[in-house]
Amino acid sequence: MSNCILLVEDNDEFRGAIQSYLELEGFTIYPATQGKEALHILEGHAVDCILADIMMPVMDGYELYRRVQENPQWAWIPFVFLTAKGTAEDIRQGKELGADDYLVKTAEPEDIIATIRGKIKRSQAQKQHIPPETIAEYRTHLAPGDLIRQRYQIIQILGEGATSHVYLAQDTTLPERTVALKRLRFTPQMNDTEQKQNRHLFEQEVRLLSQFREPCFPQLYDFFEEGEFYYLVMEYIAGETLLQKIDRATDFFPEEQVIEWGIKCCQALSILHTQNIIFRDMKPGNIMITPQNRLVLIDFGVARLFKYVQRDTIFACTVAYAAPEQLRGYSDARSDIFGLGATLYHAATRTTRTEETFPRPRTLNPNISPALEYVITKALEFDPDDRYQSATEFQHALEQVRAPHVVPEESSPPEVTAAPPPPIEPTPQHPFQTSPPLIKTPSKPHKIPTSHRILLSLLGVVVLVGFSWMIFQPSEHEDVTLQQVPVESTPAGMVRVPGGVFWMGNPEGFPAERPQIRVELNPFYLDQYEVTNAEYQRFVDSTGYDPPPHWIGGRFPPGSGHLPVTFVSQPDAQAYAAWVDKRLPTSAEWERAARGLDGRLFPWGNTFDAKKSNLQGAEDGYTALAPVGSLPTDKSPHGVFDLAGNVSEWCQDNVPNKDPLVIVRGGHWQAPADIARCTYKQTVPKTERRATLGFRCAMDVQKTYSASRD
Repeated sequence: MSNCILLVEDNDEFRGAIQSYLELEGFTIYPATQGKEALHILEGHAVDCILADIMMPVMDGYELYRRVQENPQWAWIPFVFLTAKGTAEDIRQGKELGADDYLVKTAEPEDIIATIRGKIKRSQAQKQHIPPETIAEYRTHLAPGDLIRQRYQIIQILGEGATSHVYLAQDTTLPERTVALKRLRFTPQMNDTEQKQNRHLFEQEVRLLSQFREPCFPQLYDFFEEGEFYYLVMEYIAGETLLQKIDRATDFFPEEQVIEWGIKCCQALSILHTQNIIFRDMKPGNIMITPQNRLVLIDFGVARLFKYVQRDTIFACTVAYAAPEQLRGYSDARSDIFGLGATLYHAATRTTRTEETFPRPRTLNPNISPALEYVITKALEFDPDDRYQSATEFQHALEQVRAPHVVPEESSPPEVTAAPPPPIEPTPQHPFQTSPPLIKTPSKPHKIPTSHRILLSLLGVVVLVGFSWMIFQPSEHEDVTLQQVPVESTPAGMVRVPGGVFWMGNPEGFPAERPQIRVELNPFYLDQYEVTNAEYQRFVDSTGYDPPPHWIGGRFPPGSGHLPVTFVSQPDAQAYAAWVDKRLPTSAEWERAARGLDGRLFPWGNTFDAKKSNLQGAEDGYTALAPVGSLPTDKSPHGVFDLAGNVSEWCQDNVPNKDPLVIVRGGHWQAPADIARCTYKQTVPKTERRATLGFRCAMDVQKTYSASRD
């Protein structure tokens, strides 16, 4: 019986030639044009070797390899990359994934055939000595019915993160008990340092959970190592996260409910801080709420014991809820106070931070009392010394809000006031200052007789009028100086994207999305929409620049003025940007604008939805280019449209040591779901012109100056 080869190649001519060579050598060939087609073949046929290209539509070779490795029935099939990507770096990248070999298309047919025969012979010899349970260990996901440690039977997966999966399981020794089983996940992309770091976090979570029996923490039942995996068995908390509650809500929560959640979180944080433990990732997604209204903090993988002035070795927070000092690598208990403040802000306003500042909660939800607004904004102070100094102090402030019209003070409860306290002016250098400004607590008023108050009021008016006249009516001998005050103005058609620190990339994505790196950006402006044919036409008419090659007579096709311009190279895009006094965005800026401050995978969230952006297929209502902004669902948290679909977009970044390749971002109307991820990058020759490739412009934040009296 002949050996069967799965040949995956999108170039018909090359695939036909290789297939002919292999068939002449006695192999049976199953041809496929891309990764998804190859998976369908694997489901119905037994193959002895996979020979795959890398750059293919729909699903590339790297993703096909990952899918093959996840299936225990296929994981031991020899996998050989055969591709035109033949640089030393490409070969290393392919081999680092774990592929059995990496051949370039210029290789002699005899060498390709010899490689295939050698890989098949070796794998068949190994397979005879590999027990089935060992193969199963290499699956990424556990399946329903799988039995772990001869005790915990998997029911379903509950969720997954970058380093672990969590399953609902049945404890077969105690039939009435269902548990949450957390399995530490190692991926082929992790190096030894990353694996050691994740193992350390897992062991730390075990140590922390084992200390607590309070109902605000999940109870730890068991932990063990089996094969190459680490397992943690915890109490299963039935319910939903606070984030799920917020996302599901159609109206604002009652203030009493927000306060109750805040008090319970403060109680949990007080227990942790008493033990010198910082949670470090306080956010709605880490708060479980049961149908009985029990609140439980979950995910202690990044919590740590606090050591004074200890720098964090792991960037362990979610940016939208992170304290400023955490973004600089330091944290203490007051960082948790900030995280809880940002969490309550989200719960009260149903809005997360999309700028460096938090708008005043009452501008988003007028039902919030001035007292609760004060408490939340105090927790969000930039300087840790200006926040509540303990979770207990934060809790007491929330409890005081339950009394009507009470604005809590830092040291003692204030007297009841009929109106909210006056605002203070924000300092310009305060990057996390709310806008409008925060509320300041008034000092306790002294009791003054009514007659005295009237007399003082009249005297104050006289003094104020006289003083104002002196200030604003200079004598003819007086010099008047004007102070230059910076004023920032967002250009028309652009949106302001805040700067700051964020994590760029996706550790679970394609090789082009890895590694995940920490990036710090200045604020910038970005076009709200892709540049259209009509806009590019004005540039061509004004400058005499060559129009796109598919335009007839130098004019865009009739009726396509609102479509994004296509068939433009990167130099073409740069020429237009210079004409409008702008530039192309960097790859990091593009990703920051697409993901928002919460680091989402798609502009609308973390779950793909084919109806929300103009990608391949007709589910979104389009089968070709769409007018810019046609799909309001393809909008980032910062207000930028069409980042996931319609056309891919040029960036200004060159690929290091690979001139003339440059970075292209975003999906397009012919692209599959994977390319729509905000973290996906393509590399394209800068002179390439495609029907799926356009651009938008960026600009540095500029400040103009207005005069004010000194």
